Amino acid sequence: MAKRAKKAKTAKKSGAKRVVVTLLIIAAAIALLVFVADRISSKKELRNTRTTYGVENEGFKGIFLSAEKYLKETRGATVERFTKLARFLPADSVAVLPEPADLGDDATGAVRAAEKGTVFVVVSEYPEIYSDMLTEAARGLDVPMSASDTEEFTVLRCGNGAFYVATGPEYKSMFNLNLKSDNSVGSRFLVFLDKLCESTGYRKVLFDECYSGLASNPAPDILGWGLILGLVWLAVALVIFLLSKAQRFGAPEKFAAVEKRNETENVSALAELYRRTGSGSIGFKIHMEALADDIAAATGMQDVSGFDEIMENALASDRFKGSGLDRLVEIYRNAENERITPRMLNNLIEKTEIIRKERLQ
Repeated sequence: MAKRAKKAKTAKKSGAKRVVVTLLIIAAAIALLVFVADRISSKKELRNTRTTYGVENEGFKGIFLSAEKYLKETRGATVERFTKLARFLPADSVAVLPEPADLGDDATGAVRAAEKGTVFVVVSEYPEIYSDMLTEAARGLDVPMSASDTEEFTVLRCGNGAFYVATGPEYKSMFNLNLKSDNSVGSRFLVFLDKLCESTGYRKVLFDECYSGLASNPAPDILGWGLILGLVWLAVALVIFLLSKAQRFGAPEKFAAVEKRNETENVSALAELYRRTGSGSIGFKIHMEALADDIAAATGMQDVSGFDEIMENALASDRFKGSGLDRLVEIYRNAENERITPRMLNNLIEKTEIIRKERLQ
């Protein structure tokens, strides 16, 4: 009788332990769902803000997505959002600041980042305010700064980096509304970013949302990732311990097979992007200039510069005979006078891809 009672007591205690562990896992799952729901809700709210998430007239999502696709094609550059203070920006990056309302609180951090090599593009309705602010911050830090003006920018050179402060007209190029009504300004801004990447050799463009009200917690950068990783490992160990104590509620489900995506999907996506903005000729010229860069790199034209010279050398070689490159060059030179339809643009882009695969590899 005593053994039976002891066994029943042990079984009861074990069952209670399983219930507690199961409740803990359910509570953790609910907390995770609440967190994810909150994040999704926050992202929906950002659709109406003047940020790279904004899809309304005064949002910047259009220029952000256009830069992401364009610079990847032309320079192989990555375009991302950045939500930390300027002092944490990588030295080998181009940082775009669309209307940084609170930059005054971190102007010294921006100057320090530029001194190390970061190149800033400040796009504001009131450029003179930021020029004065940055000049004053550099003077306070005793950092030499030289200024010059171009048609579209005030250039403040500082250490290994610089600030390109856009004048009023360029400010309008950022808005979704202006991209829909007149995409030429937005196209010029994308070409400007491409030229910056070319001149600096940088392959990273960051749209800094820290000063648009989306600043992230700087604690990880200040405390160091060693402590953060230690806490993550502790959390993982706790989860594994809880899972080891829990019982399965059923057999594990098999993952569905991953479908292979169409290799030319990116071509169709780019064609659709240019179709929407109504700039088929610009889209085609961008692809042809990227193809010219690839041809120069693949054929060893290190000393050759300029689209025309690269293409003349390519057409004179046997490597590109019968490839259709001559026809593409002819269309490129007359692109401004021809109406390139979405279907025609798609076909032309596919032909540039075929030349890459068949003649450059």
